[in-house]
Amino acid sequence: MTATPQPDAPAPPATLASLVAEEAGAALAAALAAALDQVAEALAEADAVEMVHDVRKALKGYRALLRLIPGPEAEAARARASDAARGLSASRDRQAALDALEALADAGLLPAKDAKAAAAVIAAQPDATEQATDQRVAIQDFLDGARASLADGLAAAAREADVVAGLRQAYRRARAAPDWTRPEGLHALRKRVVAHRYQMDFCADFCGAGAKRARKAQRLRDILGIHQDLEALKPRLAAALGTAQEALMSEVAAAIRALQRRLVRQAKAGHARLFRAPARAFAAKLARRMEDAGGSPPPAG
Repeated sequence: MTATPQPDAPAPPATLASLVAEEAGAALAAALAAALDQVAEALAEADAVEMVHDVRKALKGYRALLRLIPGPEAEAARARASDAARGLSASRDRQAALDALEALADAGLLPAKDAKAAAAVIAAQPDATEQATDQRVAIQDFLDGARASLADGLAAAAREADVVAGLRQAYRRARAAPDWTRPEGLHALRKRVVAHRYQMDFCADFCGAGAKRARKAQRLRDILGIHQDLEALKPRLAAALGTAQEALMSEVAAAIRALQRRLVRQAKAGHARLFRAPARAFAAKLARRMEDAGGSPPPAG
């Protein structure tokens, strides 16, 4: 007796959570493409200093989004972006030292005339902007490769990614307090806070949740950024002044120590407020906000 063929069972209806997850993955793929477009726009800027600043900023956003995608492909893409940003660091370090001197004066820890004198010495050092042409070529090469990688499979990986899980993991990393006594620890924390800040921008664009957190993270990043600028100032000041102006160098060094102590206190307080909730509670709340904002089934036809 021949068995009667049975019709295929209908696929189970999509749940709200699965629809939101699909939409989040598609939004992540689109955000990666937009981040690379921002790199291209920054690369076209005529001023070399502005170009370096804006390319580095766009690369930070791109790398933060890549952290939401598991697997070796996204990890390799993030490493290539890090290498590209590292190639611009020499230009940024000089500007960071000048920004640090301005911060010391603004904080009232260094007389304006001394900050101006030290800035003049540092500004007279050889600038890395003569490498701008080589930098542009290197970033364009990175950009071409990154776009090819996105088309070849990275975008598909983004669409399949568990975005909420990625956000939870990044939050947990940023929540972990560093060794507050070591500049290296604070620098690592700054990078984790930067990633969280750009990820919250993504969430705000996707579901309307995260803009406030992004602003708070940016404020914490600014505090940590000044601390890092002061670290960049130390070797440049020593190289620029040597023993020729010991009094000025000693005064600047004392101001650096005072401001860094102040910044660490501010960073500790800001970090505790921003990352008060456990990672699981943070992710659960964010998932609910995503479900509240979207997840409607696509129209038939």
